[in-house]
Amino acid sequence: MTPWHHRGLLLLVATAVGCTAPGAPPSGDDDDSSSPAEALAVVVTSDYVDSVLATVDLDEDLITDSVAAFSSGDVIPWAIDGDLWLALRSEGALQRYDAAVLGSGPDLEFSVGSDSNPVALASCGGKLFVSLYDSGRLAAYDPATGGPLGSIDLAPWAEEGGDGRSEPGSLVVDGSSLIVALERYSFLDFAPDPVARGLRIDCASLEVLEDFELPSNARIQPDPSDGADLLVHSGAYFSIDGGLHRFDLGSGGVTSTLIEEAELGADITAAAALPGHVVLSTWDFEADRFGLHCLDLQDGSLASAADDLQASVWTLAPSPDGRVWAL
Repeated sequence: MTPWHHRGLLLLVATAVGCTAPGAPPSGDDDDSSSPAEALAVVVTSDYVDSVLATVDLDEDLITDSVAAFSSGDVIPWAIDGDLWLALRSEGALQRYDAAVLGSGPDLEFSVGSDSNPVALASCGGKLFVSLYDSGRLAAYDPATGGPLGSIDLAPWAEEGGDGRSEPGSLVVDGSSLIVALERYSFLDFAPDPVARGLRIDCASLEVLEDFELPSNARIQPDPSDGADLLVHSGAYFSIDGGLHRFDLGSGGVTSTLIEEAELGADITAAAALPGHVVLSTWDFEADRFGLHCLDLQDGSLASAADDLQASVWTLAPSPDGRVWAL
């Protein structure tokens, strides 16, 4: 099951972007490794007041709308160990749904703090980890009961200027440890610290094993082409100053910049990695147009699938059939 979210529109805009990924089955071919659950995508659409959950059958490209509705306007879905989890950012709460009966409502709900702003979820070492963006903490919970299992105060790694917060965002599981990216983005002047931070957390003890520098306002994801690497999307919002980088977890540093926003002449709004390729969505905010591009990680070539989209594209997600869906 693949979860996607798209905030700000009640209309689902799904555009399949094809990149030829080594080892990925072509669209329409059978993939024996995919379970029925993997063929179902969950989409949350929202107008920042209410939200609606829909599903997409990836085999038939069939949308089933209004599976569930919420009186919450800022919801992010996550697929964790076969279940659907919703992070209700405004309420500071998490909900768990059985993927087989989504319309029956949550089978578990608990608070993570009214002003915490839960953003990213990850499963590691039998714990459910949640990055609490506004309260500057990484918290662990029992995924069966929602009971608290400990938390880490990230204040020691907060930015020294700006709003003085750490802003933990994206999470990546690396074996028995968890990598958390601290964006250190100041909402006082809407600018990131020149340096973001990354922390490696032991999932069993919640001990901080190491910390390292990341490019500004870093958002991280695994590099499916190399398990030892991260892909890092950097740069301020509404500014052509960042790019996409490869980060080596072994050496603790950026090994290459794959593409810069200046080369695209637009702000990168999202990135989704496939084996050998990354799909990028871009926004030329002066012309108010969005684009979709496919970056080859082997030779660095760039192919544009569209460069004058009238629809806003803020979310990208890969599906099991080797496509990336843009919302």
